[in-house]
Amino acid sequence: MLGSRDDLQVQSVDGVHHRQRGSMIFSQLIKVTDKSVAMFNHILAWLAGLALLLMLIVVVGNAIVRVFYLPFPGTTELVGWLAAITTSFALGYTQMNKGNVALDMVTTKLPLRIQKFLEGIFALSTALFFGMSGWKIVSYGFTLKDSGYLSETLRLAYYPLLFVISLGFLGLTLTLLLEVIKLVEEGVKGGS
Repeated sequence: MLGSRDDLQVQSVDGVHHRQRGSMIFSQLIKVTDKSVAMFNHILAWLAGLALLLMLIVVVGNAIVRVFYLPFPGTTELVGWLAAITTSFALGYTQMNKGNVALDMVTTKLPLRIQKFLEGIFALSTALFFGMSGWKIVSYGFTLKDSGYLSETLRLAYYPLLFVISLGFLGLTLTLLLEVIKLVEEGVKGGS
């Protein structure tokens, strides 16, 4: 037997209430995730700055010592490793602050809804690319570990460096995925 009209309204209001509550929980989850990813990227950015400072110390120190004695062996390797850390660790922070180059000459002429859709597609495809790249770097690190490969000058196992560098790719991937989730949430709120 069907309920009265008042019963149907109560059920309808309850359904809306549950949707709003679920949306609120989802929004809070996104905020917490956003803060966690931001903190992770800030730590990586700080470490990138430290690596850059170490790079400066090694290069200047090598130049000064070279005048009086022999240059440090492996300076080129060490500077290359520090440059890789500096670059990869800055990726997520730069994306978070919209510091990367965006070519939007064509998309700015499109309606806002299509712009947001394309922005989501671009962010998702970029996240997939850098996520897979980070995974391949980790995979290559395990290959180097298994083969016992050492650097040419310093004769150090440098596979751990590849694992460290992949953290920068993780920061960028998480930032991009969070952007996609925010765009979807924005689209759902705007569409309802």
